[in-house]
Amino acid sequence: MNHLSKKIFASLGILIFMGLLPISCGITCNDPCGCGPEFEVKDFKITEMEALTLVGDGQQVSPNGVYDYDLVVKGIRIKSFQTVAQAQVPDSSIPGLAYACSPKIPQSVENLTDIKIINLQEFVAPDGKTYGTGDDLSHFFGMNYYFEEGTDSIEDFLEGTLELYPDDLFKLAWLVEPKEELNLKFTIRVQLENGLEFALTDEILNIR
Repeated sequence: MNHLSKKIFASLGILIFMGLLPISCGITCNDPCGCGPEFEVKDFKITEMEALTLVGDGQQVSPNGVYDYDLVVKGIRIKSFQTVAQAQVPDSSIPGLAYACSPKIPQSVENLTDIKIINLQEFVAPDGKTYGTGDDLSHFFGMNYYFEEGTDSIEDFLEGTLELYPDDLFKLAWLVEPKEELNLKFTIRVQLENGLEFALTDEILNIR
């Protein structure tokens, strides 16, 4: 009798639990993420960008050193931002149940539109041309995500505008082999939508 009673109570417990579950999920839900509520994206506004001198697998080095031109790059990343939309996750009606989807990755409310590299110190380029203060050096650099192979021209990489995410790390690589040591000093102008611009000034790149 005790054994039968345990079976009955176990069966009733399963039925009660099943009754608490939303039965509509398997019938009307066509969302590949499942029937759980969607998460609001925590978008952000960039407040500061920074430039780094990087080699190898992302090791930061002194910008005052001299490096092989094809082994060193200028890294660009978001340094700080302000969140403009907080995630609001509805409470689950059943404690302990996980939602089907993870939150979407937050992104900048302004896309990247252009990067300009403006010379601050006169030098003679490998093509024999002298570049003075204020000259645009952007065509000497290729751009890509840091851990991706190779680079494209800045214009081709951006393809108009580019969405920005908190962990993005870009590289700006000098493309032309120097005939002698080059000591470059320039400003990197990072331009976003709505006229927002960050000027990373007095950047140094010494290459051979």
